[in-house]
Amino acid sequence: AYTLKICPVITLTAPPLATATVTQAYSQTIVASGGATPYTFAIASGALPAGLSLNTATGVISGTPTALTAASFTLTATDANGCPGSRAYTITPVCPAITVNPTSLPNGTVGSAYSQTISATGGTGTPTFAVTTGNFHHHRHRYAGMHRSTQLYHHTESEHGLG
Repeated sequence: AYTLKICPVITLTAPPLATATVTQAYSQTIVASGGATPYTFAIASGALPAGLSLNTATGVISGTPTALTAASFTLTATDANGCPGSRAYTITPVCPAITVNPTSLPNGTVGSAYSQTISATGGTGTPTFAVTTGNFHHHRHRYAGMHRSTQLYHHTESEHGLG
């Protein structure tokens, strides 16, 4: 004798999932529907990003991402009758926002030394600074430059523009 099991179509939350940010708490609930509750969840292939895990009873992916590496995986939800449904996902963690202060530099005075501390908050690790547009090498300036370790900018503008 044979037993025929007819399963309904089990669907899972459609991608994309919420954006994950490195070093910040992440939580995304995968919802299954179409079958008999309760559902159990499992990673069928691939892996979650480093720092994240799946609660197999609730479908919650949570944790704190620790790397920027994208992760592709297939998640399966199985209903109370053993009927499965699956869906592929990708989570690509992003860098946390960096805020640089001050947002603009105060004007200097001709013939006077100028010093301004520049700081950064957010991001990961120790910030470093660099001039990415323009430069400090201008004929009108004498300068000490941008110090990557102290984040200070010093210069003196000469009255005749001949630094």
